[in-house]
Formats: sequence, C-alpha cells, structure tokens
Amino acid sequence: MDSDQRQYQDTRTAHIRIAAITPVDESTVDGELVVRKDDVPTTVESYERLFGELLDSVYDAVLITDADGRIIRTNARAYEFFQYTDVEILSQNILDLISNADNELLGIMWENLHDNRHVFIEAHCICKDRSVFPADITVNNIHMTEAGQLCFFIRNITSRVETETKLKDAQKELVRTAHSAGMAMIATGVLHNVGNLLNSINVSCDQLSSVARHAVFNQLEHFNERLQPHRETFQEFVENTPDAARLAEAFIQIGEKLLQERDLIAKETESLNMRVGMIKEVVATQQECAKAGYFRENIELRSIVDDALAIQNAAIERYALTLKLNFGKMPPIAVQKAKILHVLVNLITNAVDAMAENDRENRILTVATATQDGFASVAVTDNGVGIDDADINRIFNHGFSTKVNGHGFGLHTSANFMTEMGGRLTVTSAGVGQGATFTLWIPDNDRQNREVERATE
Repeated sequence: MDSDQRQYQDTRTAHIRIAAITPVDESTVDGELVVRKDDVPTTVESYERLFGELLDSVYDAVLITDADGRIIRTNARAYEFFQYTDVEILSQNILDLISNADNELLGIMWENLHDNRHVFIEAHCICKDRSVFPADITVNNIHMTEAGQLCFFIRNITSRVETETKLKDAQKELVRTAHSAGMAMIATGVLHNVGNLLNSINVSCDQLSSVARHAVFNQLEHFNERLQPHRETFQEFVENTPDAARLAEAFIQIGEKLLQERDLIAKETESLNMRVGMIKEVVATQQECAKAGYFRENIELRSIVDDALAIQNAAIERYALTLKLNFGKMPPIAVQKAKILHVLVNLITNAVDAMAENDRENRILTVATATQDGFASVAVTDNGVGIDDADINRIFNHGFSTKVNGHGFGLHTSANFMTEMGGRLTVTSAGVGQGATFTLWIPDNDRQNREVERATE
C-alpha cells in the first residue's frame, strides 16, 4: 500500500504518505570514510551520552516507542512541546499524544514500515493540559530490538498553519476587494451610460420646451382674447367684422401648426420613453455583470443599430450631422442586445462630440455592418478630431480620456462588454484631425457554437 487516508471523528483528516528510502550502496561511494580513533565512543555510557546529545540537538520532538507505542525515550524538545516532565512523558503511549489515534493507525504504520520506508502523518498532537497543536509527524522503524521500535519525529507547525490561515484570509480579502472594485466599476459604468442617455433626454426636453414657447401658442392666446367677449354673439361678430375671413384663415393655419407640433411632441415623448426604458436597461444590464450568466437573443444587428440611432436622433439633428448607412447582408446573431446597444450609443455619442468643432456642413457620421472571418462587425466612423498615435494604444484604459471633461469610463466599459461577449472593440485613426473608426467585432453563431463545443470537450 503506497498511501492511506483516514477520517477521524473530530472531522480532522490524518494523511499517511509512504515514501521509499533507498539505502546507500557503499560500493558506489568514492573515497573512504575516515574516522579519528579518538572520536569513537569506547563505552556504553559514552554511546548513551552521544545519543542523548544527538536527540537534543534535533529541532523536532523525538519520541521512541516500543512495538505497542509505549514511549521509552524522548528528547528535550518533546518536553517543551507536550509540557510533560521527563518522568511523566515516559508513562504515556504515543496514541495518547496524537488526536484520535488508535491501534488501527498503529497497525497501518507497522504495515507500511518495511523495506526502509517511513510513514508521514498530518495530525494534531495533544499536550498535557489537553490543548492541541498541528504537527507533521514522520515515523521510522528502528531495529534496536527483535520486536522493533518506532521513532516519531514530531514538528510543531503552528506558525506555518497560522501563516497559511493569514494567507487564506488575505486571499479572501483580496477577492472581496476585487469584487468591491468590480462593483465600483459597474457603478461607474451605470453612471456613464445613464449620463449619455440623460444628455439625449435633455436635448428632447429642450425641444419640447421650445415647442411650448412657440409663437403659435401666443397667437392662439391673442385670438382667444379677441373672441372671448363675443362668445354669445359669435355669428353677429363674424358677419359684422371686416377681417373675419382673415381671422378664420389664421385659425386654420394655427390648427395646422398645432397638428405639426402635436406630431413633434408625440415623437419626442416616444423618444423620451425609449430613453427612460434604456436607463432601466442600463441598470439591469450592469447588475447582470455580477452574475454568472447572461441572456442572449438571436437578433439582426441592423435593428440594434437603428435603435441606437433613434436614441441619439435628437443629438444627430441638433448638430446637423450627415448620416451615412451601409448595411451588409448578414443573418441574425446571438447577442446580449442591451450591451451592444449601450456600446453603440456610447460610440455615437463620442462621434458627435468629436465633430462638434467641425463646420456644420462637414459633420459626417458613417455606420456600416459587415461579416469577416467568423465575426459580424459594426463600424462607427466620424470625421472629427481624430486620435493621436501616442494615445491610440491606451484609448480603452480605465480613466483615460482625450476629452477635456472626459472621465475615461465609456470606452473602457464598452471594451469590457465586448470581451465578455467573446468579441472585441478596436479603433483606427489616421491621426489628429483625421477622424476615427471604432469597430465592434461579434462572433457569429457558428463561431460561438464552436467555442461552446471546445469548452465542453
């Protein structure tokens, strides 16, 4: 038997590991062992004294027992470890000093102590005051009598166990801290993505506010003031008022204008509802980052691009961007829609900001989809400020931003989203003033299926 493992009643496990020791073959030793004649003990007493000095010089506690485990010899370290006097310890059995040891364990030791082997035990030792300490125990068979004797080398590993415990606690704290940092990053991502949506909401609110202050409402109020005194005699007022026809025409024009503004209000209200819904999705999606799995749905990328453009439509119109779309044919793809949508909204926001200093007639936003080498891609290109060569390699770093008031969260979070979905986010730019292209690369369904199969092999 090369190894054995026994589960004790106190839930501690004693591991017994057998290791072979090969005796030295004297014929293979070069040279001769030279011993000074004066150093060789000449009496039993001198041998005994030398043996005792050797035992006391050993770092471990050494206990020699007879075949039944009764202790017959120890060293000074044993008194220190077990807190017995030299007389008291000689009245003990080794089985009483090892937690949950019994004759079965002693039998296993003898069974494996052959051919110059030794037994290694990890256990807890019991002191005189019944306290315990963890120990590594090595057991050898010494042939000083015909029945044989056992020699136990016991090393107190309390310091090592305490150090290992501290290390495990430190690792747990590191994991907890990393988790907290991750949650902080999630919160940062929430704030950034919600901030992008709030900017769009502010644009829509400005638009609605402008409609509410429009002159057509002032005209309507003016006409109502003129007509209010004639409510009871309206027909007579119309017949006797020279400009009644012009007044009626004005009412018709106001009505038409109100219908247009009603449509505008409905459109902006729908856009606001969409953005509020997106804020909810941002929070829900970011919360999903703390969970093990994510929901994927089979969807056409073009529909996600359309949603992202709809969310940013107010900003696109406000900055008078020229929008160029190039949608290549591609089958539906399994993605986490909310994450792709957030990445695209962030990229479009950045593109709008990058072109803010361009002339109004020279602001071109291009969005293109394509397939290549097992990936579907969405490229967002602007002709804005571009990216310096020195910055392009750190553009996705957390906290890095080329914007004056930027925080460096959006692109970092977007890149992480793409990595989590098995894809990537890349950037190219010809340099400052040359615009930039950010491309989402998403593994197509065939590639995703191959990755799943490879992971389960």
